[in-house]
Amino acid sequence: MIKRLLAVAAVVLSATLCFAEGSEDNTPKRKAITGYSGGMMIHSGWISGSQKVGTGTYKADGMVYGIGGAIRFHVGNHFRFGTEGYTSNLPQKNRPMASPGSYLKASWGGLLVDGCYPIGRFYPYAGVTVLAGGHRTLLYEGEDKGLYQGTAYLNKGVFVGFDPFIGCDFAVTKALRLTLKVDCLQGWGVGKTAGTRLPIGPRVFFGFMFCH
Repeated sequence: MIKRLLAVAAVVLSATLCFAEGSEDNTPKRKAITGYSGGMMIHSGWISGSQKVGTGTYKADGMVYGIGGAIRFHVGNHFRFGTEGYTSNLPQKNRPMASPGSYLKASWGGLLVDGCYPIGRFYPYAGVTVLAGGHRTLLYEGEDKGLYQGTAYLNKGVFVGFDPFIGCDFAVTKALRLTLKVDCLQGWGVGKTAGTRLPIGPRVFFGFMFCH
């Protein structure tokens, strides 16, 4: 599903870019798209939340880590839109219902918009991504006599949500920027996992962007 969403987003953005640059006449016009940027980021942070486990509830929390990337098209000096996608992992271990090897995982993609205000070589920004993706919870039996001793619990499905973020780019060169951002993903299960809410909390992203 993530690949389909990103493919649709890429088609929409490509069509927009072609339309913006495809008008030709003898009258000089400002281009709607003034540039673009894209790159990769790794992330880590602390998230927590409750997950339904049979007739009980499991409290998940801990350090999360992952990787992904984004591409943005620039409109003027202050507005950008594009798409991004990430995968994020939350290991769980040494708990009554989560032996080593247990984890929560989420992968998502979506369309983003943000505003940017250049200050010298710094480019602070803030925005939001509207997204959809897949989530997976796998819990092995705990070492203690827990609810699911001798079994494993698997819950996977689709979720939708939004992701507000703030960050700042630093221009190393005209074409290369380092980027640092903080987000707080909000996601809710749909379909067979309706009622499930993804663990939430701040995550810090660091990476690079190539600009044109």
